Amino acid sequence: MKAFRGGRACIRPVQLRILSACLAVGMAASMFVLWPASEDSNLVIYSAMGPPGALIPAFEKASGLRVTYINMGGGPLQARIYAEGAHPRWNVAWFAGDAAMAALDQAGLLVRHASSDADWTGAGTAQPVWTEAAHAVLPSDGSYAPSGLTLAGVFVTLRSSPVPARNWQSLPSYPGAVGMVSPVASGTAYPVLSAMMEATGGVASGHTLLLALRQHDLGIAASNPLLLGQLRAGDISLAVLPSETAYTAAKRDPAIRVTLPEPAGVMPAVLGVSVRASPAARRAAGLFVRFLLTAEGQRLIRTSTAEGLGWAPVDHIAAPADLPPLRSLVLVHPDADLWGQREGSEVGWFRREITG
Repeated sequence: MKAFRGGRACIRPVQLRILSACLAVGMAASMFVLWPASEDSNLVIYSAMGPPGALIPAFEKASGLRVTYINMGGGPLQARIYAEGAHPRWNVAWFAGDAAMAALDQAGLLVRHASSDADWTGAGTAQPVWTEAAHAVLPSDGSYAPSGLTLAGVFVTLRSSPVPARNWQSLPSYPGAVGMVSPVASGTAYPVLSAMMEATGGVASGHTLLLALRQHDLGIAASNPLLLGQLRAGDISLAVLPSETAYTAAKRDPAIRVTLPEPAGVMPAVLGVSVRASPAARRAAGLFVRFLLTAEGQRLIRTSTAEGLGWAPVDHIAAPADLPPLRSLVLVHPDADLWGQREGSEVGWFRREITG
């Protein structure tokens, strides 16, 4: 790996903002009726990774356990977890982006040091051999584990457009407008914003870049699909998007090109275990995590979940043919404390200075 800077890539969201933006408490409570957990389940998973496809049946067959898998959007998932509070109906939370998982940890909702807890990992199982990039995103308190790695922001253009330079500072000089998803409209856009600012050297240089982009008709969208729509329509010439979204679009549409900036920000998919999970549920959760880290588990993640085009977090599994080797990339890891403390102020600054 050429370079790796920074600390844990955790930008801690404000819990109140998550709840108010995603669901009212009453709506979150009504979700209990919509998705009741089966009483005979050994493991209840709240997931924002998309429909399970063949993944959960394969795990049930391999482990002999019964799983209730409840899939929803990331915001509603977090709202439901906070609404359940001290009376959780989940054992495992699984979604992309360690920022929100770190917030659950800070709220006291996750088991800590689970990776060294035999009841959680399953007695007799070997510890995973993490890749360098995965090891860098492990929290010091052991409150969650990565199941895969993606990049927070890459450059997406049409092949009919010029190839962009591989650095963030060159974006204002790219022919045509650049577009990004607003962190005001989408909480998942904040990791892209923080990675952009970290990559340019910090807050002041990040603000300078964003103001320069605004002067060059920066395009703003409320979601990744809408931003891709702007690119295809010619409203913008370059979109800054998460790598999974970018590579999925390029796989489906050969007219789309993906360029990786230097540095690129790492964004992992992560799993955490409820602090109130029983010893049996912790063991079941450990078996699920171990299954995901096997070659078969990683294959099923690629073919069955929303984070299919990413890098494995363990050493023994090669990168998909669609992706470059992660060790060949220049990566950045935004400092958790710095960017976590600045989330509210940076989103507010973006609202005032960029979206107006």
